[in-house]
Amino acid sequence: MFQALTPTFIPGAARTGFCDASGIDSAWMEGFPDAEEFARTLVHCVYVPENNFIEKVSVWGTEQVKESLNPF
Repeated sequence: MFQALTPTFIPGAARTGFCDASGIDSAWMEGFPDAEEFARTLVHCVYVPENNFIEKVSVWGTEQVKESLNPF
């Protein structure tokens, strides 16, 4: 019998308002996902077909991977 996996979601850097609340310049967070965008990803994961499962989901903001996407 298939044993259900215990899902774990550990988001990376996200725009949460922490920088603004602590007086840190938040300009560097431009292009990072916010809480709503992480939540939409989780909803998509919940509603996969019953004969499928998701092993791992990595969610990165475009600014977080900018250097990786452009090798030049």
